[in-house]
Amino acid sequence: MENKIRALEDFDKKVVGRVLDGIREFTDYKVMVVSDHPTPLSLRTHSREPVPFAILSSDDENRSESEVPDRGFNESSAEASGVFLDRGEELMQEFIVSRSAVRT
Repeated sequence: MENKIRALEDFDKKVVGRVLDGIREFTDYKVMVVSDHPTPLSLRTHSREPVPFAILSSDDENRSESEVPDRGFNESSAEASGVFLDRGEELMQEFIVSRSAVRT
């Protein structure tokens, strides 16, 4: 479990953190974070459960905190959001056309 936590923290710091810092240099941006599959510790292999995703755009910079959901990026937060997409192309459509950009 320690290795999985360390790997996630490293990815967050070295990849996601750098991207989020870097995109702020642009006036117009949109970024999505999504995994390809869950790997529950209890199974120690891939599963077919839904995966969380998050979309952030420059439009969100002008939103009040009450308009932007404050959720974790994890399976339980994703399930609680009530947002379920059956097919990958639906996710890409959501990413391309969504103005309400922060979704988890």
